Amino acid sequence: MKKVISLISSLALVISLSSCAIKETPIINGVEYKYNDQFYADTVDQLLTYIDDGDKDGVKSLLCNGLKNSDGIDADIQALIDGFEGDIIRTTEYEKDTVSASSSGKNYTSAFLSRSFYIITDKQKYGVYIAVCPIDEKH
Repeated sequence: MKKVISLISSLALVISLSSCAIKETPIINGVEYKYNDQFYADTVDQLLTYIDDGDKDGVKSLLCNGLKNSDGIDADIQALIDGFEGDIIRTTEYEKDTVSASSSGKNYTSAFLSRSFYIITDKQKYGVYIAVCPIDEKH
């Protein structure tokens, strides 16, 4: 009987501890996100707006410090912006599955989200794969 009570108590403790982690709302760069999909959608919307507006600094603001400071990044961003002809009219997902993974270290927390979709402009249609890896470099 004592073993059964001990086992039930242990299971209750494990379930209560794991439910605390499940209920925890992730904070990425100071913004609370209940769902990773919403973070991905917000980031992609920002990226597409910056590309459509030709805003190199906006695109660069979405990058982690390592990428911002890498050699040739300004030329790469310019090539990305120049690669889209016309104004973006809409986007359509064609790969609905979001690949999710996460990792953490001493000075960072990160996740990986990716999707494939079409970007339709008034001049062209593009098949695009965008991966977002949010890294909280401050915590």
